[in-house]
Amino acid sequence: MENQDKIKMVAIDLDGTLLNSDHKVSVKNMEILRKLEGKGIHIVITTGRAYEAMVRFYNEIGLTGEIICYNGAVVYDKEHNIIWKNTLDHDTGLELVKIGEKFETYHHGFIDNKWVLPEMSDIAEKYKHRTGLTETIVDFHQLENIAFTKMMYIGENEILMDIYNVLDDKFGDHLYKAFSNPMFLEIMHRDSSKANALSYLLEKKGLTSDNLMAIGDGYNDFEMLSMAGIGVVMDNAPEELKKHFMHKALSNDEDGVCRYLEKYFGIE
Repeated sequence: MENQDKIKMVAIDLDGTLLNSDHKVSVKNMEILRKLEGKGIHIVITTGRAYEAMVRFYNEIGLTGEIICYNGAVVYDKEHNIIWKNTLDHDTGLELVKIGEKFETYHHGFIDNKWVLPEMSDIAEKYKHRTGLTETIVDFHQLENIAFTKMMYIGENEILMDIYNVLDDKFGDHLYKAFSNPMFLEIMHRDSSKANALSYLLEKKGLTSDNLMAIGDGYNDFEMLSMAGIGVVMDNAPEELKKHFMHKALSNDEDGVCRYLEKYFGIE
């Protein structure tokens, strides 16, 4: 297959890509990733999740490479030390909180690997069940420093689009804004993205984007899919996203990651 010998790194999104609808990694997906690592291919998990919400999958698979969390705001090395980090400043963080309050929309954030939120709610309970995180209840207005690694609004897409537009008007390109799914609007430092984090890792390893394959399903994967030598979009991705990429994988419930990698690398 074209460029097969050039691919030295495979970056894979978690939710909706490597994880199936039950939020599990299939045995087949685990096996293919282990085989590729055994052949010297760098496997990098790239997720919007916090470190604590994804590391169990990393350990379950038995990977040994880097991890990109918070949509590229933080990169961990193979010893799980932070080697790249971007955070928002206090004034910006406080303004984001005020916007969430103005729109009466659920919002929370991550500070120093802690999931912080003003109160538990039905949305928070569902998020907790989905991620396995432990909450820290805070009064954002009383915190001395709201240095969010990532801030999130969760709600109906129509309201989130209104918030997105307000953020666009107020901050322009001074923030990185991404929809990990239609109900999750995630806000990070302007230099944070999966693509930027991958560029950092590629340079660190003496590789280029031509050596990268990226696999994803969400709008927050668009940049990394676009910058990769081969960008692979999942069949369960939004139609608007799929039309931008020629390389397609089966859905996350059909072991799409495994099937594509098996065929591309000629692994049985």
